[in-house]
Amino acid sequence: MAVTRNETIDIMKGIGITLVIIGHMSGFFYLHKFIFSFHMPLFFILAGYFFSPREGVKEGLVKDVRRLLIPYFSVILLLLIYSIFTHGVQHNFSQLLQSGILLMWIFPDGLFLQDSYQVPVIPVWFLLSLFWCKSLFRIIYKYIKEPYLFIVILIISSIGVFVNIKLPFAFMQGVIASFFYVVGFLMKGKRIEENKIVILSVMIIWSVCLVWGGLDMAYGYYKLYILELFGALGGTFFIYLISIGIKHVKGISNFLQWFGINSLIVLCVHSLEKYIPIWSVLCINNYFLLLVCKISLCSIAILLSYRLKITKYIFKLK
Repeated sequence: MAVTRNETIDIMKGIGITLVIIGHMSGFFYLHKFIFSFHMPLFFILAGYFFSPREGVKEGLVKDVRRLLIPYFSVILLLLIYSIFTHGVQHNFSQLLQSGILLMWIFPDGLFLQDSYQVPVIPVWFLLSLFWCKSLFRIIYKYIKEPYLFIVILIISSIGVFVNIKLPFAFMQGVIASFFYVVGFLMKGKRIEENKIVILSVMIIWSVCLVWGGLDMAYGYYKLYILELFGALGGTFFIYLISIGIKHVKGISNFLQWFGINSLIVLCVHSLEKYIPIWSVLCINNYFLLLVCKISLCSIAILLSYRLKITKYIFKLK
């Protein structure tokens, strides 16, 4: 039986993954601040929306290993091979160590040790964080139900924001992201537009965060602490409204839906092209041309992924 997709959510994912690409390009500070205020929380919220209470902890864990960890380690393996090859051919092992690339599979969310030694941020950190987030949520959900579920997870996420310890495998991001995940879960089946007081509140908080705050989930940066969590809900609702409007613009709508459905492939390809200096080799420096090239590369990768056996296996495509 064919699965009926939610067009609005697919468009939201399409907009979100496009903003991920834009957010990693050097450019306008305030645009980046706007994007980072909600773009990763948006994906955790949408993941929570599709949580199935019928799935047991063990069953869900096995599925998430297949869906999230295999793509994650595939990208990391390719980056390790590339890095070792490029540095190894030059017999410059110290440069390889200083690049921090050997630790990126443990700290994909980046790590600063000293000025000459740092681990770069690899966008697939999201996959590891989502794995921990979903696992934690399943365990909590097994023992705690509404109305206490939201309160318990808010407390856990808030502790994560205030403690903010750098842990391996993007675990802390997964703990904090459980707040967004539970919000997505609780939104299912509800008409969120009707709760005007909540909507107005999170939109005001988001505005405050845009002016005085700052959010970067990868680095664990929450300038206004838990206000950043609630502010991200306002940004996500903003994208929700835009997505509803875009549904009526067929050309853009169809592309964003397709891009959103295949956002996992886009994330993985973007992680590769962000680290491998493709564009500098091709001397593509113009901001808008570079954006078009990045989106085009990801689009070609999507088409190829449905044809190659290895990518069909990695991304679990039919």
